[in-house]
Amino acid sequence: FNQWKSSDALLSNLEKNQELKSLIIQETPWLRDAQSETEQKKRVALLFDLNKMNDELSSALRKLKQMQMGNGGFPWFKGARYANRYITQHIASGFGHLKKLNVTMTGDEGAMLQKAVRYLDNEILEDYRKLEKQAKRIRESAKNKTEGAKKEAAFWKQNHTGHYQIQYLYMRSFYKDIDFNDNVKKAVDYYMKQAYEFWLDRNLYTKGMIALIAKRNGKNVAGKILASLKENAITNEELGM
Repeated sequence: FNQWKSSDALLSNLEKNQELKSLIIQETPWLRDAQSETEQKKRVALLFDLNKMNDELSSALRKLKQMQMGNGGFPWFKGARYANRYITQHIASGFGHLKKLNVTMTGDEGAMLQKAVRYLDNEILEDYRKLEKQAKRIRESAKNKTEGAKKEAAFWKQNHTGHYQIQYLYMRSFYKDIDFNDNVKKAVDYYMKQAYEFWLDRNLYTKGMIALIAKRNGKNVAGKILASLKENAITNEELGM
């Protein structure tokens, strides 16, 4: 590619043919093809320009770091006043994908991701604490302790796990090297159990995430979800699954 950049190799074969390179070619549709081929080769050469890729990678990481807020979360856009949970989980999951694919990064993203994961741990803990407050109100509103305990137990058995919690568990499955504190672990264990119990109520995308979470945690439910996805799949010879 370095040789291509300093020679006429980037020109299309049609343009390099001097016999065909006449006035007539400019009046034919093949000129556009020749120009298109040249452009394609230039773009491929640009793609392999490692210096450019490294610069763009560093620039992208620098922009992300600048957008990260003090609490570790990321906003939807630069200048926003509040961190957004969904986009922070999305960014952390994206880096998780790169990690899973053994993509070598610059090494500067480690501290940034640690802060993001800690922010998200606090968010899942806040979800759980809201449930605890609801459970307490239910228990205290009952006529007696026995009834209160029964109603509270029934409340905890209900499905309280939504897309945010599933997305968090999926994101967190990439970062097992970052420890939970005891409070967060209690919340995570609860939502994990719920994800495995109520997976049938989810859409296809969320079922896929739960299957990956279960697989990475050595749970048998992963096989059940996979079997269900295959049973509900439509397979077409031309279009695939």
